[in-house]
Amino acid sequence: MADYLAVLCGTGMARVLALANNVLIARFLGSEGFGQFSFFYIVMLSAWVIPQAFDTTFVKFAKSGETTGRAASYWRANVQMKILYCGLMLLSAWPAGHLLAVEFFHKPDISELLCLGLVCGSLLSVMNSVASSLQVREKFGRFAVLQGLYTAITCLGLLFLFLVTPIREVGPVISLYLGVSALTAGISMVILLRSTPQLLTFEPEIMQRMTRFGKWIFFTALATYTFPRIDGMMLTRYLDLNTLGLYSVAAQFTMIIAVVTGSMSAVFLPRAMQALENGATLKQYIVDSARPVTIILLGIFLLEIAAPLAITIIYGPQYAAAAQPLRILLLGYLFSSLYLPLSFLYYSLDLPQIRFLLEAGKMLLALVLFIHLIPLWGMTGAAAAMTLALVTNSLAAGGLLYFLLRKHPSIRLRPDSTSPTLAKHHDQHPHS
Repeated sequence: MADYLAVLCGTGMARVLALANNVLIARFLGSEGFGQFSFFYIVMLSAWVIPQAFDTTFVKFAKSGETTGRAASYWRANVQMKILYCGLMLLSAWPAGHLLAVEFFHKPDISELLCLGLVCGSLLSVMNSVASSLQVREKFGRFAVLQGLYTAITCLGLLFLFLVTPIREVGPVISLYLGVSALTAGISMVILLRSTPQLLTFEPEIMQRMTRFGKWIFFTALATYTFPRIDGMMLTRYLDLNTLGLYSVAAQFTMIIAVVTGSMSAVFLPRAMQALENGATLKQYIVDSARPVTIILLGIFLLEIAAPLAITIIYGPQYAAAAQPLRILLLGYLFSSLYLPLSFLYYSLDLPQIRFLLEAGKMLLALVLFIHLIPLWGMTGAAAAMTLALVTNSLAAGGLLYFLLRKHPSIRLRPDSTSPTLAKHHDQHPHS
């Protein structure tokens, strides 16, 4: 709980600052300008978090008992893959951005926003590798400080732009984000290069093992981290940027929940790797995760009640229409928060492909619902589609995990047993 709170304080403060940044932008640029920024921000976050799959794979192997002795080799491979990702993204950002703007969104005028979002996100992904090295060493205090660095610098820059200068356009705001991203990436790259001996040494066995396991984490991350932002992308396709600006206000509140659960991920991911040693370790893992989950559920309940008032006070009465989609979205995030700690057990079971299939199914269900509900109900339809997909996925994934744990040799959960210990006792004394 102490480790979780340390990460929560850092990432929570980062999220508060990020929310403050978005409030400043929304108030000073208006709903249409905020819609333009929101689209850039969605693309940036997607390009930023998707390569976290490399870092998650590194944590998996660095903390696994059978591979801890080769942690330095896995670290080198992680850094090599991250550098390759950034290089490819920077080279392909403009053609990919232009193609998506024209062919998918049918809005050629947003191609520049798309391109700059891809560039910023790929630069920021370098920082995640530094964070993963702290995560493996369980230096959660330093991890928390690093998580808040980017948003703190950006917040100071926005305060200068809006309070000192007469700037009221989205262009300088995006330029600020690009500059801070480049600065953060440069500092992070120096740290990576200094902490990676023999960077040019290529170990095919290590790379192959990370790729074989990591590809499923990568595909899962692609689905997991794209999912909370796909509603904004689909709204951009079907509706105008002014509506996206309104909906983005609701999405910002749900992102607070996402960052709180993300803090949980930072702590419980390495510990989930050891949770299936026996029934006692699994029980302890569930008990430890239940405490922060309870806090999250309480926060969701309070926000459900206070949604209209919170939006009016923070963003202003011009964004009051965002209250209805926010309340719908909160129901979905309630279910996903309950399931999140259990999701890491798929990695401990060495079944990352199953988690990918579950996340891909959630994404496909959401896309089908978006296509039907957004033209009917606008941003309310987008919120309903997200919630239905989240609830369905959480219930299906939780049920499947219970079935898999029943079959696990060190756990042997059974419907007629009250604990893993009783199941083991039954195996030893079948007639008792």
